[in-house]
Amino acid sequence: MKNLKHMKHQYYVKNKNKIDKPEDAPAIKCLKQLNKATEKQVANLMCNVYALIKNKKSFRDYTCTWLCELDCTKRLDICNSYINHQYAHEFAKFIAAAQREQARTGLVNVKCVSVLCDGTTDSGTVEQEIVYIR
Repeated sequence: MKNLKHMKHQYYVKNKNKIDKPEDAPAIKCLKQLNKATEKQVANLMCNVYALIKNKKSFRDYTCTWLCELDCTKRLDICNSYINHQYAHEFAKFIAAAQREQARTGLVNVKCVSVLCDGTTDSGTVEQEIVYIR
């Protein structure tokens, strides 16, 4: 009888952390669900930052949260811990990197490239450069 109990215990100890499919583990499932929810929240905030960049608005519009408050009014899921200017700058860096990569991959297989560049300074001495690539 002792021998049988000992064998069962050894089997339990040996297999207690073994899972046939690691992706089926409860902790992994929970983490995936959490990541999906966080990913959706961050995607909504990145859309706000993209809109600010596209319309040449200040990051203060993002951090003063009127844009994020609008998302709450529309019942979009946003994460309050990412509503500050540091994350707005980080999101802008990610957006810029994605745009650069998209332009880079578009230029890889072309035989001929035409580049047009123009710069201007407005009355507030703000310089703007525009680069067109065809």
